[in-house]
Amino acid sequence: MQFLLVLSFLFTLFLTHQSLSRFVGALHEYIIKFFILLVAFIIPSGYILSQFNVINQSWAWAISLPFLAGILYLFTKRKEQIFNLQSSINQAITSTKNLFHDLSLLEKIIFSFLAGTLFLCTIINLVIVFVTVPNEWDSMTGHLVKCAYYLQNGNMNRLDGTTWTIDYYPNSLPTLQIYFYELFQSEKGFKVIHYLAYWIFPIAMYGICRNLGQSKKAAIFVFLLTCLLPSTLVQATTTETDLVFTAYLACVVFFLGGTKVQSHKGTEKISEINSSFIILSLAIWISHKSTFILVSPALGLVALYFLRHLSIKKWLILCAMFIGFACIYVLPNGYFANLKAEGRLSPSAISAPKSVMAYHSIESFTKTEILKYGTKNIFRYAFDFFNLDGIRNTEIGTTLNDGMRKIPIKLAQKLHLEEHVFWVVNPFYFSPKFSYYKERPYWGVISFLLVFPMMFVVLCRAVC
Repeated sequence: MQFLLVLSFLFTLFLTHQSLSRFVGALHEYIIKFFILLVAFIIPSGYILSQFNVINQSWAWAISLPFLAGILYLFTKRKEQIFNLQSSINQAITSTKNLFHDLSLLEKIIFSFLAGTLFLCTIINLVIVFVTVPNEWDSMTGHLVKCAYYLQNGNMNRLDGTTWTIDYYPNSLPTLQIYFYELFQSEKGFKVIHYLAYWIFPIAMYGICRNLGQSKKAAIFVFLLTCLLPSTLVQATTTETDLVFTAYLACVVFFLGGTKVQSHKGTEKISEINSSFIILSLAIWISHKSTFILVSPALGLVALYFLRHLSIKKWLILCAMFIGFACIYVLPNGYFANLKAEGRLSPSAISAPKSVMAYHSIESFTKTEILKYGTKNIFRYAFDFFNLDGIRNTEIGTTLNDGMRKIPIKLAQKLHLEEHVFWVVNPFYFSPKFSYYKERPYWGVISFLLVFPMMFVVLCRAVC
């Protein structure tokens, strides 16, 4: 039966490729849209198979995905093919070689160092993904336990799990994890979607840079830095939810940035295909994790900037499309079941029980406490960035890290950041113990030597 599922997967890839070849123009756009469509086929398939108690059956998955991919193919087969994958790959390789040839000596050293490091990290991560099984704490107590229950029962019905995360985390991600588990017939399959997300995030960042008019050199530099962020490198080999969430978000911003508003008889319009991918990726992103509530205001400002010239009619069309995709991807994912179980209409009710949110959120805080301790949390998180992530778990790295932080710690201690009151989830410590099973690194030296200075330069340019 696994052989049948593999053939089905390959056929799905073929149909998706044939469809995409009719409405993409660049290699990075092709990869991003391919990822979104593959996810878009798997998630509703999981919801449907769950209703028939066959989510743990390979033959059921083998039927559902080609069916959905076939529908898309029928809608696009009359369009002329405008994209050739092989020639696009060859062109990308040639243009990258020419770009590297034109770099200065210093730039060649920097790009070679970054690319070489990425190559070594890729080999290491591939070994970890396909040789080891998931072992981080959240997966062992929640994410994969949830998948195990679903595989055992054949459906994703609500159950009383051993931890609250099993019942309250959305079912969007488990459909993807279960599909790849069935495809590989191994626990290693649970990590496939996360490793794919590791690459889609940097590729989307490359595409965003290009959409914003940046040079290919700048876009490749951003791509390499994104690939080498400690947080992305670590989560690439785990079954945590955050990296997939970030990849979805990057796709949404990429599609927004690719919006081309054209004037037609005095009205504003964007292509139906681009509109569909904006709303589709948005619905998938929202279905993934309730954290979207915290990010939505910032994303809303980005969307308003890129779509500011749209007519009211087009906005209404986008809203109607969102309602349609939300019914497919968000409605069945478990948010409403959480609200029903909690019996209260609250943003936090869709993500966790009230007893958990008592220490997992700021709902019980007064406005004064939110202002006071929220300000302290800004310093706490900023201080966490002040680390040499990537090397501080070695003896030499720890010595360098502690020496670099000695004076800042003495200054920051006057703010009483280590007091054990009004923290969320875990207490703050200036020098927390490094634990191998916690996939919680920050950007480390990249943040305070590159990102923060660049933010300062951008703000100065904006003001001046």
